[in-house]
Amino acid sequence: AESLSVLTQQIFQIGLDEGIDFELIFVNDSPFHLETIKSLKEIEYSNNFVKVLTLRKNRGQHIATLVGLDMAQGEYIITMDDDLQHPVEEIPKMLNYIYEKKAEGVFALPNDSDRKHSIWRSIASYILKRIDRVFLNKPKGLLLSSFRILTKDLARATVNGYNAMPSVSSLMVNATDNLVNLKVGHHDREFGR
Repeated sequence: AESLSVLTQQIFQIGLDEGIDFELIFVNDSPFHLETIKSLKEIEYSNNFVKVLTLRKNRGQHIATLVGLDMAQGEYIITMDDDLQHPVEEIPKMLNYIYEKKAEGVFALPNDSDRKHSIWRSIASYILKRIDRVFLNKPKGLLLSSFRILTKDLARATVNGYNAMPSVSSLMVNATDNLVNLKVGHHDREFGR
């Protein structure tokens, strides 16, 4: 809950600095976490560019992300975690890169030296990368991330490709081969665990 207002202000400032017309969508998949609900209500009330949707129950990050993709109206959609580890200041770089590469999607990855994840998270990520390569027929060298930018068309294809066990990145890989990686920074988590 503590990071939400900080994230909102950072995104507002980037939009102002870069002259970007944007909407900010929060999909809350923790309907019984009262601090989060209170914080999101205050943010939505105070900022006309913010939309909040609270799901009836926690169905996981991928369902919440699909809901956000479905709600989004922009030509380009950025997904990111709310814990401030994904640096907002990298958004202009991501926008420029998707234009420059004429890609449908960009997965933003931290430089290896900047990663702030625990050893257990790193091991799990390694295992998932191996599984993705085998089962998804993922292009060699392409790495997946929840910090990503995609076109409106790819977002629609991703939402329409939804299945019983969705992984947003996997749905993107199934929808197109026009995906690239971009190295970005990565921050320590400022609040909570």
